[in-house]
Amino acid sequence: MQRLGGAKLPRVPVLPVRPSFNIQVRFKHEVHWPFKKRNGPLRSNYKAFEASNLVLDLDAEDNPYVRPYNDDVDGVPAQSSLQRARELRPIQKRVAQFERLSQEYDEYSRLTASDKFSPWRISDHDILSIALGNSTQSERVQHLSTNSDPNNYSDELANDVLKWNGIPLHVRNSSSKTIAYMRRRQQLSHRLQPIVGDEKSLNDALRACSNFSIFERLVTNVVQTLEGCQLVSNCSERVGLKCNKFTEAPPAKVLSFLNNLILRLDSQGLRISASIFWCAYLNSLRCGVFSVSQKYLKRLQGQNHELRGPLIAYTLEALEKSITPHNPGDIRTHPGADTVHQLLSVYSLLTGRVLGEITPQPPLDDIVLKRGNPDIFTYLTCLARLGAFRTMWHIWHREYKYFARDFLLTHGASTSASNLADMAEKLDDTVEASGRGAISEDSKALTFAHAIQEAMRTNNRFVELTETPDFARATGQYDGDCQLDMETIIYSADVISTRGDGQSRQAEGEEMNEIFNKNTIKESLLALQAYLRRVPMAESG
Repeated sequence: MQRLGGAKLPRVPVLPVRPSFNIQVRFKHEVHWPFKKRNGPLRSNYKAFEASNLVLDLDAEDNPYVRPYNDDVDGVPAQSSLQRARELRPIQKRVAQFERLSQEYDEYSRLTASDKFSPWRISDHDILSIALGNSTQSERVQHLSTNSDPNNYSDELANDVLKWNGIPLHVRNSSSKTIAYMRRRQQLSHRLQPIVGDEKSLNDALRACSNFSIFERLVTNVVQTLEGCQLVSNCSERVGLKCNKFTEAPPAKVLSFLNNLILRLDSQGLRISASIFWCAYLNSLRCGVFSVSQKYLKRLQGQNHELRGPLIAYTLEALEKSITPHNPGDIRTHPGADTVHQLLSVYSLLTGRVLGEITPQPPLDDIVLKRGNPDIFTYLTCLARLGAFRTMWHIWHREYKYFARDFLLTHGASTSASNLADMAEKLDDTVEASGRGAISEDSKALTFAHAIQEAMRTNNRFVELTETPDFARATGQYDGDCQLDMETIIYSADVISTRGDGQSRQAEGEEMNEIFNKNTIKESLLALQAYLRRVPMAESG
């Protein structure tokens, strides 16, 4: 038995030698034959035969392995590196996209951090809204970045906040990672804060606000510091005027923002312009929060501002609409604790008297009654619909100027055409008889009569107010009778808040003269009770 060993094998036998085996190890020596060294390729040593195209065509004729040259098929063989390039092409595309997004995020973050008055600066409320999300917060944050509902402005706004602060898309699927990015962006933006003297920049930023949500974010972020509060106070006139332009914004949202802003500035003892109070007053009327309206009206009067012209008409119109709901079938308008509070707040704004309080609040009667405002009819209608007949008796015995002809031209829509013409004719006769345009008792009585008629027309349960045992109860003092009227509102809130086509009685000023010219208020209330209970009715216009 023989085993061959190569030249690279060790000369020592690999296997142990035993006496019982006859093993021989031989080594094979490789022999390298000498080859003639070439002087370049053979085509350099031998001249190539050049055949003409005709010879080549004849040789290739009827040959199945030969075809004509085609530029689209034949060409230079591909390089070996092209395959690797094709494999790396998707990776390079993804890297380029990542770099582009990274530069875009850095640019957004830099622009927001370098602008003192950027509305997209991250606030504590933004971080809190992410941290206090539900159990599927990560899915919701990812939804904001990919599938935001265009009709839901809150989702769009949250998406814009993340975008303008350079929060990458790939971290928005985790609330913890998103919060970490947001806190870092917040720290960077806090290095540059608004200071006193930046009024021009703030005015430019306010002018650039296209909707209320951006405006709210801008002002809210600025007032987070003491110097920012001073800056907003200096520009409060522009803030109020700009806020009043966002008529499409929900009044409740605007009022909440203004309440927080006023509380913030008041806590620092800073000045607040009248334009902010006017905006808050109007939005509180739109929301039906008349107790808040009364507080802002008091602040306005403290700055020597009063209701004038259209604002008085708008206020009285809002009060009248809030007394009874326009949708009787709506469950939210059913009588309840909120209804009682609403009716009391209406009465308080009309008279300035608050239940249980001695100090009166700013009333509307001083403005409406003492300055000859043509909206006195709406004012008296509100009192009549509330059942505040004691207050109406005290108003009857006041001296006031009232041009009823102007009232008829502007507020006669609720009265029938025939009754309106009769009323205008009687008032013209009254003014002509008085000589100087002064108002006589007849015109005043006719105004009271039509106010009560309007209350009866809009409430089919209005006569039930006369069935209460305390209907004729009175103190003879204005403050005491106002308290009794408020008690009547509490006990008869369900009747007052009823809406329906009621009775239409022909208004007679002579009867009103007889009723309200009694010697005492108790006698007048008893006469009014009998008047309202009478059956004869006129035809509805």
